[in-house]
Amino acid sequence: FSKTLEDCHIMKDYNKVYREVNGQREPVYKIPDGLFGTIQPKRGMRPWEVWLWLPPTTVADMVVLLSHARLLYMNLHRIRRERNNYAIWGFSLQTSDPAEE
Repeated sequence: FSKTLEDCHIMKDYNKVYREVNGQREPVYKIPDGLFGTIQPKRGMRPWEVWLWLPPTTVADMVVLLSHARLLYMNLHRIRRERNNYAIWGFSLQTSDPAEE
């Protein structure tokens, strides 16, 4: 994952695009589709359909955590892409409570 936020800045005629918000210029970005995965919520149904791309070594480490740790905490950072579609921007599985960090 070598893409940076600067790479997502929208360009028009070789110039970066900005918009005016509360009197200040803010850059306009296009978040790439499917960076890590997507979430497809189904109205009134649980669980939602989710896919997530992870390197095999990360999956192997998570399987070890699942088999040995008593308490695990999952953090899922999502971004709304469309009305009923979310992109997963970050994911972590850890043994420490993120609320206490």
